Amino acid sequence: MVAAAILSSLLVLSSTASGAAIFKRDDGCSNFPINGISTNSDFFALWAVYNDTGAEIPLAMSTFGTSGSVETAFLAPAGLAGVTVGNLFQLNNSGLVGIGYPDGNDQTKTWVSDSTEDGGPLPFSLSDNSTLAGIAEDYCELVNTDPNGSTLPGPVLAAEGTPDSWSICNRTDNALELGLVFKAADYSADYGYNVSTCQFVHVFLRSSAIGNEA
Repeated sequence: MVAAAILSSLLVLSSTASGAAIFKRDDGCSNFPINGISTNSDFFALWAVYNDTGAEIPLAMSTFGTSGSVETAFLAPAGLAGVTVGNLFQLNNSGLVGIGYPDGNDQTKTWVSDSTEDGGPLPFSLSDNSTLAGIAEDYCELVNTDPNGSTLPGPVLAAEGTPDSWSICNRTDNALELGLVFKAADYSADYGYNVSTCQFVHVFLRSSAIGNEA
């Protein structure tokens, strides 16, 4: 079971012009010295499980558009956020690496995680020459250490020091599209999300190596 007590982010450093707060970034797994994993070289999928209903939904790097020829993608429910550019991931020193497949299953593109902002999505940038330069090392895999087991379907993904701040929300420009939002708030509208539609979720890892492959 993920510990309920999470060390809070430190001082607010600044605000964006739209009012969304930007906090000092926690360092990957630093808040989780016992059950945090910063590197997982096995390919895994990311899924969300709704806190209220227990329903599960796969996530993917998506464009919120009609073209896959982009340099920025966002983690969102697969098939409900425009074109999907990849749905396999690795963890590298607390950075999320996304594997893209522009042509069928030809995995020829590498995406690197950017930092989240409160009220906004989890973004990825297309990597130049498949390097990991510029990757945001803000993420952590948390494994269950409770001897009584966990109600969650797998190890969960934490960002900025907490696993408990994810929501799935409808887009404001297209209510049929959904996105994953970190610390949803009124100013999520500045990122294109309707906060009144947000539902809390946990994001978890799924793979054959973990033993919970769908």
